[in-house]
Amino acid sequence: MRTKLFTMVACESGKQNILPGDEPLGLVPALLLAGANAVVGTLWNCWDTAGKEFTEILYEIICHERERSSGSDQEPPSWSINLAFALREAVLNIRQRRPEPYFWALFVLYGKWDLVS
Repeated sequence: MRTKLFTMVACESGKQNILPGDEPLGLVPALLLAGANAVVGTLWNCWDTAGKEFTEILYEIICHERERSSGSDQEPPSWSINLAFALREAVLNIRQRRPEPYFWALFVLYGKWDLVS
């Protein structure tokens, strides 16, 4: 896998049920082991509209941070993005629109929180 960030905004996509004696295997560990640097998932069923809003906001923030951090005179362009900051800002934005935790508290980040080109 050659992706730095894998986003799964779907029902319980980031939830891990690990019982005593279990191997911690699931979709998130599989993606990280396959080469993804970071995975964004959800802890419970995601309402479609909130998931769409969250994803749009998250990627707007990521694109803005990438443009802001990249040097225009560098070849090749270099950039750095703090995914924890981007996730937090996206969650706070959703929380302002929909204050019930059901809509904003389900998003989680696994793996490496900073992306660097």
